[in-house]
Amino acid sequence: MEFMRFIFSSFWIWAGFVILVATIGEMVQGIVTAIKKRPAEVIDREKAYAELLRAKARAAEKDQLGPFCNGTVEVKKGGDDA
Repeated sequence: MEFMRFIFSSFWIWAGFVILVATIGEMVQGIVTAIKKRPAEVIDREKAYAELLRAKARAAEKDQLGPFCNGTVEVKKGGDDA
């Protein structure tokens, strides 16, 4: 009970105690998160860059076809233009 009287004896003591408790809590949370964290996933930069280029090509294709395009394009091979 004496501890509680001391904490609430002054606003600045109370504010300092709250900041101290919050800081310690954040440190404990960081330690627990670091312990439980899974190993970082290795990113294949070449694969990510290729996917970025494909996404940009799809976006450019859609822009060229107009706002009413649903994203599919039909391509016919051969010389039949009938």
